[in-house]
Amino acid sequence: MKSVESGELGGIDMHVWRSRIVLVAVAAALSFVLTGCPSSDSPPDNPTTYTLTIVNSPAGGGNTNPLGVVKVTPGVATSVTTLANTGFTWGNWTVTSGTATISNPNSISITVTLNGGDATIQANFH
Repeated sequence: MKSVESGELGGIDMHVWRSRIVLVAVAAALSFVLTGCPSSDSPPDNPTTYTLTIVNSPAGGGNTNPLGVVKVTPGVATSVTTLANTGFTWGNWTVTSGTATISNPNSISITVTLNGGDATIQANFH
């Protein structure tokens, strides 16, 4: 690399030359950032999480873990367990909205997998 002592480099004023390099570098960086931006504000087609809602029926029929709203990764099995409270017996699991795959709907200990969006499952007690 050659060191330049004067204000000119090959007939180009050093101040102008430096400014052009900075502008080219900034323009290249902005171009890179802007081309990576989405073309609209719409959400992506494949979200990184779905919402699994887990409820008991009747509400006081058992202890379910987890219970309520859980964020899950599409295609990844989520473990859920339940036990009937005194005065109730276990029934089964049902999908009440959305699409969910339940490993064994008659077992108190299951895995649930969501592939097509949000879903609600219900622990049924008698």
